[in-house]
Amino acid sequence: MHVKPILMMGGSGAIGRLSAQTLRSLHPEMPLLLAGRDVSKAQAVADELGNADAVELDLSAEDLGLGNRDVGAVAVFYADSRLAGLRFARARSLPHLNISSGVFEIAPEIATYMQKPEAGAVVLGYEWLVGATTVPTLELAKRFNRINSIKIGALVDEEDGGGPAVAEDFERLSELMPAALTLGGGTYIWREGEDAKRGFKRSMAPKLKRRASLRSTSRALQRQPARKTFSSISQPVSVQRAAAANRSRRRSSSSCPGRDVMVARC
Repeated sequence: MHVKPILMMGGSGAIGRLSAQTLRSLHPEMPLLLAGRDVSKAQAVADELGNADAVELDLSAEDLGLGNRDVGAVAVFYADSRLAGLRFARARSLPHLNISSGVFEIAPEIATYMQKPEAGAVVLGYEWLVGATTVPTLELAKRFNRINSIKIGALVDEEDGGGPAVAEDFERLSELMPAALTLGGGTYIWREGEDAKRGFKRSMAPKLKRRASLRSTSRALQRQPARKTFSSISQPVSVQRAAAANRSRRRSSSSCPGRDVMVARC
């Protein structure tokens, strides 16, 4: 049976290499494609693992520069701001996993999945360290007959291991949470400070002013007390008597023989 390889984007980095080693120990027969910033480093990791190849990707190309090369799944181990791996996976109906997205930046991935849900699974690895705290907790919980609640906490030591991509992820996730995620030139960019501020175009100003004026007028009318209708209660007595006499004449005229009813009512 032919098994298509897993494309590991960032597979030669600190986290990607450890993931590849774990995957190799669990599935010795699984072929791997390792892509990294340094192709020679990726090739060294591939040689170490066996049944693996190093590839150089073109993130601006729809096929990532792989042409018709077989791929069975895509795993991304760095911040893929262009969603190049996700677009590649969706085009080929492949499952996709990204471990670098924060909980506040998964909207593009979810939106991409919603457009074509039948194109394959999209795994959101946005939980803390991709399940490094939740998975062991759930595994340990199996030893108990009953658990009322679980509270998970994590502490990252400054000497914990990790490559440049891990450092970039931590900096982005810790400092850019209040920023605005924008799309420009096909790339999702986090903007902060003055760069995050945007205004309306001039062409929209007249329309917005008219809408604001209509809303303020509507609110003003709602706040005004209801006007009293002209009723018999507020009419002078003389006016009431004249109106009663007029109604009496109309009734008597409409009952006269030979008189046109329509004329009598005028």
